[in-house]
This record gives sequence, structure tokens and C-alpha cells, in this order.
Amino acid sequence: MARVFSWTSKQFPTSESRTLEQFKMLGKRWTVFHSTPWQSIRRDRQGDGEADFILMHPAHGLLVLEVKGGRLEIIEGQWWSVDRHNRRYTVKDPFSQAMESKYSLLRYLAECGVDTRRTPVCHGVVFPDIRKEDRIGWSAPSDIVIDVADLRDPVASVARIFKHWDHAASIPRSVEENIIQLLRPTRTLRLPLGERLESTREHLVRMTGRQKMAFRLFRRNRRALVVGGAGTGKTVLALARAREFAEMGQRTLLTCYNSLLADYLAQAVKSTELVDVRSFHTLCVSEAKRAGVPIPHDPSPSWWETDAPWVLLEALGEERPFEAIVVDEGQDFSGDWIAALLELAGDDATPFYLFADSHQELYERSWDVPDSWPRLDLDLNCRNTHPIAKMVASVYGDKVESLSRAGTIPIVRACDGHVEAAQLVQTIVHRLLTDERVGPEQVAVLSDSRAFVDRLQSKLVGDHPFTSFGGVGVTAETVHRFKGLESDVVVLSLSDSLLAVEDKVRL
Repeated sequence: MARVFSWTSKQFPTSESRTLEQFKMLGKRWTVFHSTPWQSIRRDRQGDGEADFILMHPAHGLLVLEVKGGRLEIIEGQWWSVDRHNRRYTVKDPFSQAMESKYSLLRYLAECGVDTRRTPVCHGVVFPDIRKEDRIGWSAPSDIVIDVADLRDPVASVARIFKHWDHAASIPRSVEENIIQLLRPTRTLRLPLGERLESTREHLVRMTGRQKMAFRLFRRNRRALVVGGAGTGKTVLALARAREFAEMGQRTLLTCYNSLLADYLAQAVKSTELVDVRSFHTLCVSEAKRAGVPIPHDPSPSWWETDAPWVLLEALGEERPFEAIVVDEGQDFSGDWIAALLELAGDDATPFYLFADSHQELYERSWDVPDSWPRLDLDLNCRNTHPIAKMVASVYGDKVESLSRAGTIPIVRACDGHVEAAQLVQTIVHRLLTDERVGPEQVAVLSDSRAFVDRLQSKLVGDHPFTSFGGVGVTAETVHRFKGLESDVVVLSLSDSLLAVEDKVRL
């Protein structure tokens, strides 16, 4: 039996159905396409048509057949169909129709990169209800006609038509499968991720706006702890609070632990006067140098943990340069650092807001604030699409509400070692840049392994290098350095389970 592609839900004339049943008997090396619509140049203008049958065999090529059923007449070159009441209706010349379909198919295959010299296309006509004449006309030799008698032996009839055209064919299996995809395509029609990002971003901005409006009800508290999981908009709210203090004429310190986050925050408020953005360590060192307080040439981790905050207080002495303090990612701070900042703030009249995520205590520094401070828990994920919000919440067993729109479902894959994980990341990012039309600056690859990031930063994806945050190319950073930042698309590689998760997520 031949391989057959036909519209199962479409009603066909009885003559076509009988022809199809006969062509099914051609044999397993044949492929039969029944009823294939096309659109192409037709008589020097765009037009459309339909090929009743296209037969394909790797050793013969492709044969386009037009079927004309019932009783037919030709009067002065005009074709007529005659019904049982002898009423005539004009019909198109089937040989011209077959030729138009043939040339349309040839152009289409050539445009799609198929070598038509090795994949010839010829044409013929089927009259399933009549006996043919020796020759119907100049364009209609009997060798390319299959009549009612010929249909009883379709193998011989089709072979006669191919012999008439005398084309040499050699169609590899891969080309056969390609032609099947071209004539009976399997496609998922969707908007690439890159083109969906803008509308998703606009929606998330609106969602964050709602979070900011709700937060305003909390502003009368001069000191507060604001706690929320990933995606609840803590950094956006911290920026907004710092700007509000500055707009009230207050010199405001906006600080965090992560130097990359500090760079991002500084860029975000560069046009806002009175907001000073510095990471906590930068604040300590810069003030010590300004005041001439000695610090080690190469401070040890323990110096940063225990000595740096007191060096800061020594450097400032009685000076209180800030009238408001905002701390982002406060869970990265030690109790001593927070105590130093509280001392720097002075009395309780100085506004002090600390934003934290208790789930992200990567450094285990036992941060804390006075119990008397009011606490606001953010439970609306407004910075991620719903599937990402759901996955992030499930990691910690949270029930975080998300009103965000639907988005791409996260993909989780397991790898065997860093080499395989790097190859998988390259494959995923390449697909994002090509199929999904995402820009390299919109993608970040994050890992908890410095060695894995170093490996990636020595590689390319297409023409784009993997680079550190802020570089030209695809960002590849550790989770620790990227903490608190955002990217439109994140590929996360974890060394413990070597998982690669892709989609939009805020870590």
C-alpha cells in the first residue's frame, strides 16, 4: 500500500474517491498526496489552485494529476461537463490546470531549496469515468492520460506517464521527507518568546504599579521591615521608597550587599538627586579612606564580617550624612552591619526601611531588626509570569498569589556533569536567540558554580560570547553575584542536581 496524505474531513467527488482507492494500490515506495491547495504566480499574477493528486516515487520523481470526472465534451477548444440531463457547464481545461499546478510546485520546491534537477515534476490527467481518444489535442497526448480502463492497473498507467516525460530522478529519503513536510506541513503557529516579552513586561509593570500603590499605605511608618519572596517587587519598592525620601529633600542612602545590584540601583536613580547608592562594603571602604582610617591592604573575609561596620562608624564619628536609609536584599547583611547602619541613622526619627527575602539567606549572617518595627509581608508575585511564580513558590512551599499573565512553562532537564550542562545551555540559548528571537542582552545564564560560569565565559553561542554582567553578549554569572537583579529570560544551571530551567524568573 502507498503512503497516502488526504483530507479526511473533506467531501470529495465520487470520481476522485475512486481514483484515490486505486492509487493506494501503487505500492509502499509511493507517496500519494490527495487534494493539495497552492498559491503562486498564475498567468503573470498571484493566484491559487489545487492539485487533485501528486504522486511521488524516489526513482521517478513527482507526478501532478488533474482529475475530471463524468461525461465531457470539447467544442472548439472549450471544455464542457455534461450532466445526465444533457445540460452543459463550462469547465477548465484539465491539462492546463495540471500544468499550472506542476509549474507552481516546481517554483515552490526550488524556493524551499529542493534540487528540482534530481527531483523532476511532470503532469498528467485522469478521466475516471470515460475512455480516452487516441489524442485529445496538441497539449494532450494519450500517454499522459489515465482513463477508466487504465485505472484498473494504476502501476502500469503511472509508469507510462513517467516514461513519456523521460525524466531521471534520484530522490534521497531525507528529500522525500522534506517534500512531505512542504506539502503536508506540521507546524505550531505561535508568537516567538522574544516578541511576547514586551507585552509581558508591560503587564508586569502594571502589576508592580499595583504593588507600589498598596505599599503607599505603609509609608507613614518611618521604620519598617518589608519581607517578600522572589518576584514580589522588593527592589522596585526599595527604589521607589528611596526616590520618595529624596523628593522630600532628605539625603538618602540606598545600600545592598551585592556590587552588581548596587551598580544597577545607581543606574536606576542616576537622575534622582540626594540618593547615594553604595554597596555596604564600598560604603565602609570609601568612608574609611575619606576619614583616613586605616584598613588592611587585603582584607580577610572575617574583617569584612566583623571589623568593617565598626570602621565605618569610626570614620564617620559624630557625622550623620544621611537623613534616610534604605537597605535592599537585607537578608545578606549581618546583625553587626545592620547595627552599624542603625547607629549611623541616629535617633528613631530617621527613616529606615529594610527589604529582605528570608528564603535567600545564602550567607547565613543572622540578620535581624528590632522587634518593635512594623513588618509588611509581600505575598503577590508581580515580577514573574504565573508559571514561574508557581514554580518559585513551590520550591519553598509558599502560597504566593500571582495575578500575572500566563507564560512559557519552565523546562527542567537533567545533565551528567558540567560538560554536558554547558552543551545543553549553549543549545538552549542558541534556540532562544534564533527560534525565539530573543536578543542576547535579554538572556542571563546563572549557576551556583563559579567553575561552570568560567567555563561558559570561554565559549560562544553563535556570534555572541558569554560574558559577565554588563558586558556585550549573553550574561553568564553566579547566582550570588546576580542576586536581586532581573533578566527577561534566565537559564538556571544548578550543580547539585545539574538542572537547567529556562524562562523568565527573578532570582
